[in-house]
Amino acid sequence: MWKQYVVGACLILTMLSYPAFADVRPTQERETFPDRPVLSVRLYWDVIGFVGDNARFDAQQFLGKRQNFYKVYSHGPFLNCERTAASFNKVSKEDFFNSFTFSWWEKYNDILNIDGKHLYIEELACPESMTALYPFVTASNSDWAYIPFDGVIFILKGAPQVPLDIGPSDG
Repeated sequence: MWKQYVVGACLILTMLSYPAFADVRPTQERETFPDRPVLSVRLYWDVIGFVGDNARFDAQQFLGKRQNFYKVYSHGPFLNCERTAASFNKVSKEDFFNSFTFSWWEKYNDILNIDGKHLYIEELACPESMTALYPFVTASNSDWAYIPFDGVIFILKGAPQVPLDIGPSDG
């Protein structure tokens, strides 16, 4: 009987000894890299185009829409949340296109014109609604972002402006 408790305690201690791999902190608390267009800096992302084809929805309806990020708040066609948490991975452009998950992007590379030596694959999660925006792809030294959705890659242009319509009021 005591062996079960020892085995259980060992399993728990083993699980607790492994570090957490995701950096899930509110966007304004994340580490920043000098070459990274941080979401808390790029407050507005305008959907300006898309590539790909999907018969299940009309991608045209997203054009002209704006995804906003302000501190931990997000609002837009892709994610609405009052307390957004984020984690990201930094990968080389070659590793990105060679990965199983993103290899299908290679055929659109000429259209997307993804610049930058590194790409940042970001996951933005909303704990309240149990939803996530993944992947939100940005490139180093670039004002462009990309969001794949159901066979379509949406192209977003960053527009750093002061948000007036999101977040809690101070008054």
